[in-house]
Amino acid sequence: MRDEFENSRNNPPKVDLNNASEDLIEKLEAKFGKPFAQIKAEADLQSLIVDQKLQPLKAVILSQ
Repeated sequence: MRDEFENSRNNPPKVDLNNASEDLIEKLEAKFGKPFAQIKAEADLQSLIVDQKLQPLKAVILSQ
């Protein structure tokens, strides 16, 4: 049970915006009041920023 919890915590569900369904696109546009292309661009940018900020931490952890 602990392993299952650790796996779910370390691997949260991800949404692939590249293959988003029409229903998901409509829900996102309604929620954020923006075109889907802008929502996707902002999500991609945020992902890159997070990856860059975590890179030093990943390097330290992986080197141990």
